[in-house]
Amino acid sequence: MGQLVVVPGIVTACSKTAIKAIKEVLRCSNCGHEKVINIKLGYGGARHPRTCEAPGDEGNNKCPLDPYRVVTEKNTFVDQ
Repeated sequence: MGQLVVVPGIVTACSKTAIKAIKEVLRCSNCGHEKVINIKLGYGGARHPRTCEAPGDEGNNKCPLDPYRVVTEKNTFVDQ
C-alpha cells in the first residue's frame, strides 16, 4: 500500500471511490462516554445504541434517549 503503480493501456471505465467506515467512535452528548463500534466490510451498517452505555451512575440515569454522536476525527475509513 502507499505505492504508485503504472499500468500501460487504455482506460475503459472509471468511477468514484466509495468510502466506508470500519471503526466508528461514538460520544455521548450528555456525559461524554465514548463507545467504539467495529463494522464488518460489505453492505451492512452500524447500529448505534439508543441509550448511554456508560458504567455506573455516569450514563443511564441522566442521559436522554439517542445521546450518541459520531466523532468523525477518530473513525477509520477504507475505500471500496
